[in-house]
Amino acid sequence: MNANLTTASEVAHKVTSLSQVSLPSELPPVFITCFTRPDVLKPVLDMLSQQTVKPERIIAYVDKGRNEEEILLTQECTQLVKNLEGEFEVEIYQREQNMGCDLNTIDALNEIFTRFSTVVLLEDDDLPNRYFYELMCKLLVYYEPHKHIFGINGYASTFRGIEDIVKEDYFLSQRFFSWGWATWADRWLSLDTEKIKKSNNPFGKFYDIPLTRQSKITMVNQYYIERGKGTDWVITTTLACLHKGYYTVAPLNSFVENIGFGHERAESYQGGSTPSWVNPDYHPENYPQILPSSLEPIPEITRLLTPMEVLEVIKKNRLYLSLDEAKGLFFKYPSIEFKVDLIRLMISQQFNRRFGKKKTK
Repeated sequence: MNANLTTASEVAHKVTSLSQVSLPSELPPVFITCFTRPDVLKPVLDMLSQQTVKPERIIAYVDKGRNEEEILLTQECTQLVKNLEGEFEVEIYQREQNMGCDLNTIDALNEIFTRFSTVVLLEDDDLPNRYFYELMCKLLVYYEPHKHIFGINGYASTFRGIEDIVKEDYFLSQRFFSWGWATWADRWLSLDTEKIKKSNNPFGKFYDIPLTRQSKITMVNQYYIERGKGTDWVITTTLACLHKGYYTVAPLNSFVENIGFGHERAESYQGGSTPSWVNPDYHPENYPQILPSSLEPIPEITRLLTPMEVLEVIKKNRLYLSLDEAKGLFFKYPSIEFKVDLIRLMISQQFNRRFGKKKTK
């Protein structure tokens, strides 16, 4: 093992607060993906000027509009980024054809990591608070020697009861989240991004994903991907990380706010409203400092669910199983109680499919 890495690892165990961590000698660029929401992008860019530590370089990848209206909106986004010239070093890459969010982001990261060893990333609707970049830079320095850490989240993707388990400001998470994050070139390039583009599940089927308190949400999302209802590079990246044994460092309280969830041009559009679960832990003055005492995840978070708990997740989220999926689950778990309840569930689901209330015209 490299002596420098060993020393860094030993020092890391003694560090309890980000106040003890220095900024990197070379600041990472901020990478932003843009499309057709200049009204959302503008406040995000404005906040980059208000950071306690200001980045030196902004790199924007602007996807191509699919029609005349979208092209005009992407041009507005490009101009907003250009307006930052003079305050930051600015690079703008405009796609010659529409790539979609997944391909635009993945290909951009592949290109950026041929030049930079670290990067801080924002989507066009990720509003960072004024401490965001400073925190990301310090966390990148602190966790760089620890190769089982894939990246840093600025958004808190927690679960009910986590405050009873996690006592510091951060924890090692099994969920990757794209709403304000950072990573290293070696971690990103270790993933098979061509498979991520194709929404590949390295575990096979959705029900083969090892389920914990966090990964059960990933399993539910993957269920719908396998049903052919779109792609999601974030879910697929989460699975790739889970398969490789990677973790992300996540805060208990977000220092990034999603401001585009209710936007009419968002895939998540719900009549202009933002669901209550989206930003419950965000505050503009969140400045989490206290680091986990261990470089390993908390066992209560990574504990595998029992077969009956797995079945409860399927029931609660109303995941209708095909006969092949039910067969796969039947032979996966030896529990007799599980097998009996699975058969009951299948009978119930088949009955509902055949005799359930029909929609009226």
